[in-house]
Amino acid sequence: MRDQSRWMGVGLIAVGLLVALGCWHFNHGGSRADAAAGSAISVSATQDDSLLQKLGIKLENPGVENKAPLNLVPQGRAVQNAKWAYPKVAKTASSISCVYRLISKPDFSSFSPEALAANPVLRETRKLMRTPVYVVSFVSGAASGGSGIDPAASGNSGAGGLETNVVVDAMTGVTLLSFSY
Repeated sequence: MRDQSRWMGVGLIAVGLLVALGCWHFNHGGSRADAAAGSAISVSATQDDSLLQKLGIKLENPGVENKAPLNLVPQGRAVQNAKWAYPKVAKTASSISCVYRLISKPDFSSFSPEALAANPVLRETRKLMRTPVYVVSFVSGAASGGSGIDPAASGNSGAGGLETNVVVDAMTGVTLLSFSY
């Protein structure tokens, strides 16, 4: 009985290590083509500061003193993960841009179990305070009522187009939240 418990424990540890390796490979195991694709992505920020303020979101440009850590997920991988998380929005987007920022939204605490498991700082603080993220913006040229896109997941930017912004943890590649206007 005791040997059986020991082997079960060893098996669970092995499965855990395999899952962790798979997650790491999914977020970091890109090829040179991924790196080239990441550098070709537009990095213009389209977020409207006044609307972000209404949502309680503060996005900061990291600046020179807050250089990006060396262990960031590649920008192309962040875009790929955002497309995977919001496939309908990605499919209807006429343009996609991605920018590296520090996000603060102290009242947000609805993190997925995956986000909490992947990022120890989020797990400990359960707050977004100057957290390094990629903001992936999906912009659609015109609003279409029958697109099948959840209105909560893609808002109207006011100019007849839709803009959905997906916030991806820059350290882990896990999507954290989305906001639209």
